[in-house]
Amino acid sequence: MMKNLVRVIRWIGELLVILTAIIAIAWAFGAVWFDAPFGNANKALAGLLAVASAAALVFVRTFWRKIGAVALLFSGVLIWWLTLSPTNDSDWQADVAQKAWADIQGDEVTFQRPQLRLPHRDRLHPALGDADRAAFADHRHRSRDRLLGFAMDCASHRQFPIH
Repeated sequence: MMKNLVRVIRWIGELLVILTAIIAIAWAFGAVWFDAPFGNANKALAGLLAVASAAALVFVRTFWRKIGAVALLFSGVLIWWLTLSPTNDSDWQADVAQKAWADIQGDEVTFQRPQLRLPHRDRLHPALGDADRAAFADHRHRSRDRLLGFAMDCASHRQFPIH
């Protein structure tokens, strides 16, 4: 009885480790697919990574060696991915191609190019009042107090329209 219980616990533990390894492989696949600097070759490299990981899980003999091989592949991708630095040179849509900024002078804030539209919709956020809609859409001035009130209102509704 006790031997069977230990076997079941070990089996469940190994199953959880395998599931974790599969999730790590999936993340590494996506990281290479989307972030590698090789253009269309990213897809081939991501596929090669997936095949190598699957081969390690199928053909390597002992359980911990399988996990070690997958962990080695995952670690390599993770270390590479952590060295990437963000850039802003992508091919952006015209309405978000320029970054927004604000000019702060005393208690007045002037927004330039604010993006207060909901993603994939052509309307302003419902939490905005009529005066705020006109002001934000036309890059007007706002006091810090009104901005704080607007931010608190959005936070209380768990809606953040600025993107």
